[in-house]
Amino acid sequence: MEIYKDYRTWSDKFIPAIKQIIGPRILDVSSFEVDTQNAADFTVFRAKNLLIACRVRRFQYIKYFGQFTIRAKLDSGIKTELQKIVDGWGDIMFYGYACESGVEIAAWSLIDLNAFRAHLIRNQKSIKQGTKSNYDGTHFKWFDINSFMGKPDLLIDQRSYIKEGYKLYP
Repeated sequence: MEIYKDYRTWSDKFIPAIKQIIGPRILDVSSFEVDTQNAADFTVFRAKNLLIACRVRRFQYIKYFGQFTIRAKLDSGIKTELQKIVDGWGDIMFYGYACESGVEIAAWSLIDLNAFRAHLIRNQKSIKQGTKSNYDGTHFKWFDINSFMGKPDLLIDQRSYIKEGYKLYP
């Protein structure tokens, strides 16, 4: 539990940047009719609550931009993120990389988890993936984003300051 607290403390400092990135992609300015008749200035693109998974990796792992990992097994037997996602939980995953200073987001992907589940069902054999075990009893599956071919689109959006010259997100 102590390791979780340390990781959570580190990743929580990115919450403002993650909100800044996700917000424009799920919010839209309301139409004149909605604004004047329903007192709503913004509309969420979907008509339900969105459950958004977030993961921020340290800068040293930015060499893996184009892949994403999901915790797939814990030696303790506790249910993992992959099991929860396969069970239908989560709508979007924010997957980011911290910049070298560790205080900004240098690269990120927004992944449609409904599309991810659909590809796991329909295209399992064509998805480039593998497993990685850590020293602490956690085991991850990695997935190559570019191997998710066809519809539905896996990526909602993606940016890399390092590769494309976009601004960093503090």
